[in-house]
Amino acid sequence: MPHKNLKSLIDFASQQMRSEFDNATHIFASNKHNSNIFHSAEYGAFRERIVSNFIKLLLPKQFELGNGFIITPLGDTSTQCDVIIYDKSNSSVFTESSHARLFPIESVIAVIEVKSDLTLAQLNKALEKLSEIKLLRTKMAPKTAIRGTNNQFFEDLDICNYIPTFIICKKLKFNIEKNINKIYLPENPFLNHNAILSLDDELLLFQIALVSIIHFIL
Repeated sequence: MPHKNLKSLIDFASQQMRSEFDNATHIFASNKHNSNIFHSAEYGAFRERIVSNFIKLLLPKQFELGNGFIITPLGDTSTQCDVIIYDKSNSSVFTESSHARLFPIESVIAVIEVKSDLTLAQLNKALEKLSEIKLLRTKMAPKTAIRGTNNQFFEDLDICNYIPTFIICKKLKFNIEKNINKIYLPENPFLNHNAILSLDDELLLFQIALVSIIHFIL
């Protein structure tokens, strides 16, 4: 059982994150027709900062958070990632002339997509994107050393060698019980998401042994 003071700190921080998420949603909803006050891109960046600030409290100092693109030794590049957790002691982060940040895949620990309200179609689109990010670990030079895995070198058949991926959103705008079997699952279970957290609904976890989704009411 965690120390009561630590648990209280984490509970307080999680409540604060949820409150800030709710406030941001309310402010954006109130001003979404006035582009001079709050642009949608700014709203997305604000959500990402809220989540990053919470996660940073729980990470060891060697890990850092950022947003940008993941790159591989063979020249592959991911789509833009909302939150990337990386080992800052293991690799540098590069910046292009366009100010886009590039994260070598060897240092990437996890990827998080941060959303507002998601329909089933929007959720599945985000999950497909995360599957493609996981696939990048298979598109690497032979015997490439990977930070944070079970083995020194990448092995396709070890699920722990794939980048953990998560979605955090405000609300899922569909009935989870009725649509649980419609949530996107790739043919290769190693490319599946690890968890979906809906602040207003439930936590959904992927269970590879059953190749299915289990969920918990928050």
